Amino acid sequence: MTTTKRRTTTARKTASASPAARTAATRRATTPRPGIEAAAESIYRTGLLSRDAILAANDIRTVDVAVPEWSGAVRLRTLTGAERDAFETASVRTSGKHVHTNLVNLRARLVAACAVDEHGARLFSEADVKALGAKSSAALDRLFDAARKLSRIGEDDVAELTADFTPAQDGGSTSG
Repeated sequence: MTTTKRRTTTARKTASASPAARTAATRRATTPRPGIEAAAESIYRTGLLSRDAILAANDIRTVDVAVPEWSGAVRLRTLTGAERDAFETASVRTSGKHVHTNLVNLRARLVAACAVDEHGARLFSEADVKALGAKSSAALDRLFDAARKLSRIGEDDVAELTADFTPAQDGGSTSG
């Protein structure tokens, strides 16, 4: 629905409403909706992006997450495309003809990949993952959920990651 259509529909619905309700409804109707409509409007206003504009874009976001179990906050950043590919690759393990999802320290691996200091440098290396995995599951869950949302990793991504891999039908065990 376009902004003009939203305004017309909202105007009809709010004609008999109080002035405050009409103001709020008008504000909602004229505020661009996030998603495809806003993206399409943005493209028509600014034009298509060039290679240089894309490569120069500062698209890595950060969020500070309170971790009461550790008496502070942890800054997380979005994974880059290459980092996400590496994380997903590490989440699959092969054993002969069998392919398994590697859930070992999954939360700690993602948190370690996303946790950064105030300058954007990673806090943890791959060598720290096991020690990080020994920390509170409540704290790790909170950070994992935030990191997953920040990097747009959903349950459907895990399903997609493992969907193309089917264990060989030889009747053998599929456990690693």
